[in-house]
Amino acid sequence: MCGLFARRNAMTHSLPPVPVRVSPPITRRAALGAAAGALAAAALPGRRLLAALRPDAPGRVVVVGAGFAGLACAHELASRGYAVTVLEARDRIGGRVLSVPGFAGAGVVEGGATAIGAGDATWRSLAERFGLQLVEQRPFNLELVRVRLAGRTLPPAEARPIVEAVSRSIGTVAPLARIIDPFRPWLSPSATKIDRTSVQQWIGDALIEGPSTDAMRAMLTGIFGVPPERQSLLALLCRVAVGGLESFLEGRRRWRCAGGNGQLAERLAEPLRDGRLRLATPVEAIESGAEGMVVRTTGGEVLACDDVVLTAPPPTWERIQFAPGLPPFVRPQMGALVRYVAARRDPSWPVESGSPAGLGDGHLSVAFARMDDRTGPGGASHAIVVGQAGGAAADELAKAGDEALPRCRAAAADLLPDSVGELVTDRVFDWVNDPWSRCGAAFAAPGQVTTVGPFLRNGQGRLHFAGDFCSYAFGGTMEGALSTGLEIARKLAARDGVTDAK
Repeated sequence: MCGLFARRNAMTHSLPPVPVRVSPPITRRAALGAAAGALAAAALPGRRLLAALRPDAPGRVVVVGAGFAGLACAHELASRGYAVTVLEARDRIGGRVLSVPGFAGAGVVEGGATAIGAGDATWRSLAERFGLQLVEQRPFNLELVRVRLAGRTLPPAEARPIVEAVSRSIGTVAPLARIIDPFRPWLSPSATKIDRTSVQQWIGDALIEGPSTDAMRAMLTGIFGVPPERQSLLALLCRVAVGGLESFLEGRRRWRCAGGNGQLAERLAEPLRDGRLRLATPVEAIESGAEGMVVRTTGGEVLACDDVVLTAPPPTWERIQFAPGLPPFVRPQMGALVRYVAARRDPSWPVESGSPAGLGDGHLSVAFARMDDRTGPGGASHAIVVGQAGGAAADELAKAGDEALPRCRAAAADLLPDSVGELVTDRVFDWVNDPWSRCGAAFAAPGQVTTVGPFLRNGQGRLHFAGDFCSYAFGGTMEGALSTGLEIARKLAARDGVTDAK
């Protein structure tokens, strides 16, 4: 979300293992019986059979989830002639991308995934294709970063050496990242050993001590949403390897989409608005049998298809009955995110000095003020302040109810200077309590890259996976969702001998 302090949409926090209801495997006879029963039930009130059939289609695919991964996958499949049905539990598209227009009259703000990184080739390619404008963001001035630890705002003379130490320490992993294949990291040298090593162990090996250790923990927890002891070092190396050290620190917030990221979701959904995109349609079962796949919705609808692409966040999988069940180890670590966004009037910081930013161990781990598009109603100057809590801090805010907003407001005031201006309005976006996310974004736990990663890439029969949790090069980001969604679509097309878009 913001380079060194909060990447564009990284928000990770491990939830307890999600229990998955397991049904017995479906036999050919059972599958035929289920299909016959579904046809009979179609005549009953309140039940319909949705077969997603089309005579000339190369295949029938049901995509579960209309976030960036699901929409990218469905859009690509539809362009190649597939009969596609997208089922989304929410009453809107976009998933954990949530653009809010007209925020205090100061333009669009993002309540979820935010910035576009220097290495996000898929995002940039789609932006060009759909005519979306990307605006380059101003960098941070590390010399002006505020640090607040243990309830005390450090004076610049103390804060600057800490920020520099944190920056230097991240540089120590760059040589190791050069041997990592970020797209198939489990094939890299010593992958299992590195994967089982936590980022916290690396912090100790890097000899980071005193306040610098506290600052490093706050930064990594704020960026990825889980504390360093629950972060795989191999997952961290994948992110560094994609674009090098510079990309990891600052390139993660290189651009933003003028008018909001939600525009991309709308463009991807356009060809699906003919009935193939179904909102407010939660899935309750995904079944595999000899005759293909069957998807059942909570409304009693039954969809027969050849393939299913599951893009919904893993914490929501407990609502779905899988047959056959998923292996017990397939629990991608996801995490908590609470985001605070405020519009402030008449900011007075000099534009040339860079964006103000803060780092701390309080209710917000990171905060920054956006320098771009500061014009508000009537030509008044506005700034957009963004704060982020990850891990335990996010969990606490998620439980705070009405107290979450004043706590975030006070924390942002502690982390940013008075020059960000007078408060106009503010809002908290709580993804922990969002029923169809229950998380922020993905960051693999120690040992998960080499175990969960290959499974997600290969899928389980005709059940495939796409989403930020399937990517390690771009884990927890819009790019990760988009790229894996397109990858699955092209994989199915290649399998079926469909080479050209129609």
